[in-house]
Amino acid sequence: MITNREEVIDKAFKVFLRMNYEKASISTLAKACGVVKTGVVYYFPHKLDLFMAVADKYVIQMQTPANKFAGPTETLAEFIEQYVAGVSAVMNHITKLKTAILPPMSSNRYNAVQMIMNAVPTSIISISFPK
Repeated sequence: MITNREEVIDKAFKVFLRMNYEKASISTLAKACGVVKTGVVYYFPHKLDLFMAVADKYVIQMQTPANKFAGPTETLAEFIEQYVAGVSAVMNHITKLKTAILPPMSSNRYNAVQMIMNAVPTSIISISFPK
């Protein structure tokens, strides 16, 4: 039984990971929360409101500067390195959340995702500034 807004957001996160926005009905979301539809609508009058709250908690709030920077930097290169490392850490955290909730991908899907991820080298970051 859901007792607060944060619990609804957490349960909805799991539902939205499993199915897209269109397929996730208020009834499906309410069932995942263990309440009737009015239990969800009490906190979020529209499904879009709930989706935005989920996106805010699990994606947008994780993108704050505090999550990306270890401390002040002296050069632009250090700033960029910290930023890239911070973004990578946040994305790894989101991926771990997703992995903890969703079943493992089939080997074909996994291989396709790996091919896409390996297509862009993340260890080499080169930025050129015009002279």
